Amino acid sequence: STIKIRGDDKTYELLELFAFTSDRKRMSVVVRDPKSHMIKMYTKGADSIVKARLDKHGNHYNLDEELNRFARIGLRTLLIAMKIVS
Repeated sequence: STIKIRGDDKTYELLELFAFTSDRKRMSVVVRDPKSHMIKMYTKGADSIVKARLDKHGNHYNLDEELNRFARIGLRTLLIAMKIVS
């Protein structure tokens, strides 16, 4: 699959797709970068679901503060997260 990221075409091999369900409240894809051969999992979904799965020691860029700011002005939010799979 080829996608455009910041104006550049990027090609990835789709290895697995985990569809959105109301139970999971997220969807995920596992892809391989043909150039680096790195395998990555990308997940997008409800902020509460994705946030609960983040590395507790990671840098989340003031995530709670930003989510609260968006909520105060009535915006719904989705999060996207990525993990390199060994």
